[in-house]
Amino acid sequence: MENRQGKGISFARRIYKPRIIGAAMCCLSVTAALYPLGMPAWIWAALLVNGFVWPHVAYQLAIRAKFPYNAERRNLLFDALFSGFWTATLQFTPLTSVTLLSMVAMNNVAAGGQRLLLGGLLAQLFGAGLAWVLFGVQLNLNVRLIEVYACLPMLTLYPMAIGMVCYQLAIKLSDHKRTLSALSRIDSLTELLNHGSWKDLLNLKFHKCQHQKSHATIALIDIDHFKQINDTHGHIVGDTVLRQLSLELRRNLRDN
Repeated sequence: MENRQGKGISFARRIYKPRIIGAAMCCLSVTAALYPLGMPAWIWAALLVNGFVWPHVAYQLAIRAKFPYNAERRNLLFDALFSGFWTATLQFTPLTSVTLLSMVAMNNVAAGGQRLLLGGLLAQLFGAGLAWVLFGVQLNLNVRLIEVYACLPMLTLYPMAIGMVCYQLAIKLSDHKRTLSALSRIDSLTELLNHGSWKDLLNLKFHKCQHQKSHATIALIDIDHFKQINDTHGHIVGDTVLRQLSLELRRNLRDN
């Protein structure tokens, strides 16, 4: 449970800044297309809340939830619902509608794959249905020049923000992969190669010597009276002896 919570909090933190950028850019795009339609004041208030308040509310809902990961996935579905609502409210103005729907879909794919994408599509349909109930089904295929300019920040800055998040995540995963690879090769007690890694290295060196027709030497060492140490002083002291021996080996032998 703790791992799931930690994963969810880091997940919410990764999405927080891109959501701030995306919501603000969506607000700008919607404003340009919404202005000529003569909508009531509460719609403008809702747009401002969605654009500048919702990202912070969503973040607090996620990090304060018992399971932040699940809460953040719900937040992403709300993002999709909002995009469907504004698209239908704008009477499906082509450029703004495609921008909103595609950017939210891209975000859902990046965050949750096909399953979240399908869930987001259903949420978008629900949001569009809500707008149809309030304002009726209307279609406006005209695209004004100001709408083109208003959509440009969303089409440039938001993909850059998502790309930066993906890049940072890839770097973090690469670091974790290297750490796990090292842990799988190293014995935790002595910090020397474990049995499997030692055999792999021995096999590699053997074939290398065969190919180059060169010679190699294997040195085998033994700890005198090690069983007596374990029997007399206990395995904790025996482990200390092994650690000290490995430290001396690493200190006096060159890397190979």
